[in-house]
Amino acid sequence: MIGKGSRVLIPGSESVGTVLEVKNDFARVSVDAQQGEAPWHPIDGLTDVSDRLVSRLVEGDVDRPLRFILSVDANRLMTKYK
Repeated sequence: MIGKGSRVLIPGSESVGTVLEVKNDFARVSVDAQQGEAPWHPIDGLTDVSDRLVSRLVEGDVDRPLRFILSVDANRLMTKYK
């Protein structure tokens, strides 16, 4: 579900932006490299990519920085519940 703070893929431009506001069936999306007023887009045309990190974890596609974060968290949990 697309809501405030969701990361979305904008069709046509293939850029990823952040939803700033949702009204009726439209979302105001700010693209990171964009300056000025954020345009409104129909929610039906947007693709939610907020869960891309979860998908990468499920597929086993983990890069070095993410592996480090996961190992630190695993260490924290191990020492907390030992």
